[in-house]
Amino acid sequence: MKGIYQITNKQNGKKYIGSSTNVFKRWEQHVTDLHYGLHHSHLLQKDWKKYSLNDFTFEVLEYVDDKKDLLKIEQMWIDGEEMPNLYNVLTSTTMHSISAPS
Repeated sequence: MKGIYQITNKQNGKKYIGSSTNVFKRWEQHVTDLHYGLHHSHLLQKDWKKYSLNDFTFEVLEYVDDKKDLLKIEQMWIDGEEMPNLYNVLTSTTMHSISAPS
């Protein structure tokens, strides 16, 4: 299922917004990367270490029919949030992230 998803920290309300052609498989990849300390968002990784899996929720924000619309719609969801409330390390889906641990 193609769509836009959100990972939310229930303790502090911070969110990670992403898109995928298979949102549920992408969630599994996030969990794996976070478990092994390999996640590209050092902000999310830091809080994942501080809290636990049970402190995070995963939800699909919107299903998308056409793959070519994923990034545009993801950007609209990101633009609707205040950056300090996001784990996303970049504000634009047109840029690729290279995040370093802090």
